[in-house]
Amino acid sequence: MKILGFLLLGVFMFAPLNTAIAESAPDFATGEIVLLGTAEGSLVINVEFAKTEAERRHGLMYRDTLAPRTGMLFIFGAEAIRSFWMKNTLIALDMVFFDGKGHFVSAQHNVPPLTLVARRSAAPAQYVLELNAGEVVALGISAQTLLSLSFSQNE
Repeated sequence: MKILGFLLLGVFMFAPLNTAIAESAPDFATGEIVLLGTAEGSLVINVEFAKTEAERRHGLMYRDTLAPRTGMLFIFGAEAIRSFWMKNTLIALDMVFFDGKGHFVSAQHNVPPLTLVARRSAAPAQYVLELNAGEVVALGISAQTLLSLSFSQNE
């Protein structure tokens, strides 16, 4: 019985810590990106920008919704094979990988939430766009799609 009491005490002691982590999301910069070569031609997506290591590490964790046609753009300083998991991510996502010139590299579709399976780019990528699951197909994002950014990589 004492063991059960200690286990319950441990659960209640660490529950506020998890809530604090969930509530300490970075204050992401927001803006628009343009995807060229989609089923709709030119497509504007409202995004939050994950530019710093802390922002990229947090990403879309702990959110239970993401508005349609919105997402998060992860920005890295250089091209490399990119690998993402869904730890603490509560919504299913599509991931689109782009190289440093904005060319489509690959996509991961309908990635289930709360998984630790690594989802990798098929080739080096500098940008990763996360959208609601199913939106890559619905919006016609494909190998012909080009990411057009209206900001400098140094911002």
